Amino acid sequence: MQKPFKIRAAASLLAVCLCVFLAACDRGGETSVPDSAQALSDEEVIERYRQAGYVYGWFEIYNIAFDAESEKLVDGVKYYKVAHEDIHDMASLRACLGEYFAESIVNALLSPSRSPAEFVEADGVLYTNPTVRAADRFAGEESFRVVRSQGGELINLLVDVEKLNGNMEQDGTRGYTFVLKNTGGKWLFENFSMVR
Repeated sequence: MQKPFKIRAAASLLAVCLCVFLAACDRGGETSVPDSAQALSDEEVIERYRQAGYVYGWFEIYNIAFDAESEKLVDGVKYYKVAHEDIHDMASLRACLGEYFAESIVNALLSPSRSPAEFVEADGVLYTNPTVRAADRFAGEESFRVVRSQGGELINLLVDVEKLNGNMEQDGTRGYTFVLKNTGGKWLFENFSMVR
């Protein structure tokens, strides 16, 4: 009985994250990235984590929008043309990732050693391989705690995720710590992973 609720909840969260993400990556308008003088509230830290999770998810559990009629075979792998309003080549994908993550994370996500690569560029056009894993159905609700340090230039976001048993009842928690650093006027994650 809980599975349809979890699917609806996940779909709702995905829709909210997509709306926020589209606003953040739109180069023509304002972004959610504060300037160096602006501190993030706890709510903004958590929202930034959710935005970053949606983008990072393109490499783990979500698919970026793509045109299913535009199949292209690259090294024996099927790819499809990305159909995102603001992301059309590798440079714009890298720029979008760079709004959320430190350069080391961006480089790791776009590393040619990832096989198969989630994204490839051909003739100036970005393609995606929509093969991704399913989310962990035994990961429940998340709770957050924000800890600030070093004069406000570093923020630790502590995320506790409920562990669910086979009956979908809570059976402990898993803890994660993600570090946000104010780098060049942008709050960027120094480390990141999916928690479900």
